Amino acid sequence: MKISVTGQQEQQVVSDAEGMNIQLKRRAVEFAAGRLSAEKNVRIEEEMELSAAQPDISGILRCSCTASDCEVKLISGKLLARGEADVELLYRGGSTVETMSFSLGYSQIIDVEGLDDSFGCTVTAEVVSCDVAPLADKEGNNRMVRCEAELRLCCRAVKTATVMIAEDAFSTVYPCDVEISEIRAEQIPAVYDESFRHSARLAEGESVPQTVFAMWSSAKNINTRIGSDGRSVVISGMLAYSMAAKDRNGMIVMPDRDEAFEETIALPDDISGSSVSAEVKVRETTYDISPEGVLNAKADIGVKLSVYSSDSIRAVTDITVDDSARKERDGDYAIKLYFGIENEDVWDIAKRYSTSVDAIMEENDLSGERLEKGGMLLIPIVS
Repeated sequence: MKISVTGQQEQQVVSDAEGMNIQLKRRAVEFAAGRLSAEKNVRIEEEMELSAAQPDISGILRCSCTASDCEVKLISGKLLARGEADVELLYRGGSTVETMSFSLGYSQIIDVEGLDDSFGCTVTAEVVSCDVAPLADKEGNNRMVRCEAELRLCCRAVKTATVMIAEDAFSTVYPCDVEISEIRAEQIPAVYDESFRHSARLAEGESVPQTVFAMWSSAKNINTRIGSDGRSVVISGMLAYSMAAKDRNGMIVMPDRDEAFEETIALPDDISGSSVSAEVKVRETTYDISPEGVLNAKADIGVKLSVYSSDSIRAVTDITVDDSARKERDGDYAIKLYFGIENEDVWDIAKRYSTSVDAIMEENDLSGERLEKGGMLLIPIVS
């Protein structure tokens, strides 16, 4: 008789196995059973007013927009995403350079076909564009700004499932052949939030500006690879450092400088054979001028790593039972003495003597399927 473990429902497999006195070593395997994705573009418009202490706007020098993580909630099969986009504005106010910061909030429904409570969802927001223009108030002074931002909301949903597989099998009564195959099970992506700091020497001597009003940086040309040890990720790319400054001739300048970087991030898990992607964002950029007249910059960088893997699982796929003959034993007995060693698997003992795990555990009052300590065991023989 042949029992096909794959391609049959679990209840039928167990029924056939019990009929042939087959023991199954089973364990639960969790895997990604389904994936869904959706995108939605959102436009946000807002008008903001300068504080009383800030000078009028004579020109916009720079505008940056970053989107924070979204809060997600599933309501009646619809995905609600809430979040904020943080805007930083650099503008000319007369003979000085001023900064202005504000946040744009949003709340959006995203339609994801097939989504239900069995899925785990994440939504990331990407900034598509951000435009800022000065506006005149009632007195005709440029003391307001109009901001128009477009965000792309990217939803990723993963449904997890658990299936019972048989790792090994034998019959307590009949000779049998067991076929074991490699099965690939796609795993749920693992996400790691990491950070590192990058330092750069931007200028020295006469090239150091007279005044630095603001400095910022952004990451570009990002590449990732898994380290040779299988437990780290190597991230490389470029950091573009920029500043708004006044040079030694009193002119406002905005020089840029690209700095290459490579950083190795150690992880707590072995990710050999996986694929990895990285989302890199500069959290803060600071600078200082040393007593020796060197302009140094530091960028604190946040990294979100997503590791995608699939485990190779050895599982029983077919069992062929020769029910025309019975196993031969080395004697006629009902119980056998056996000296077990610490941490030995009861399954291995049961298979060696063609008996059941449950029978050994019950006869010896064992609480787990591995021996907590060595000692003599009574092995009941199942007929």
